[in-house]
Amino acid sequence: MEANNQKDRLEIDKLTGQFFNVFDNKNNRTPQLDNLRTIFIKEGIIISNNHAAPLVYNLDNFIKPRMERE
Repeated sequence: MEANNQKDRLEIDKLTGQFFNVFDNKNNRTPQLDNLRTIFIKEGIIISNNHAAPLVYNLDNFIKPRMERE
């Protein structure tokens, strides 16, 4: 069982790293927002808990305003 937990943790860490790498702007790199489509399933949701009430996005609604800022 412990091996399965470790494997799951490694997969979660990998996905988390891929998510944040999308927004890497080192060396004037532009966010690679389309890469989010390779990380999430079509029906995936993103929840931001940085506000008084959670903000819930589907994938397109999360990507669109960020693409418009570029």
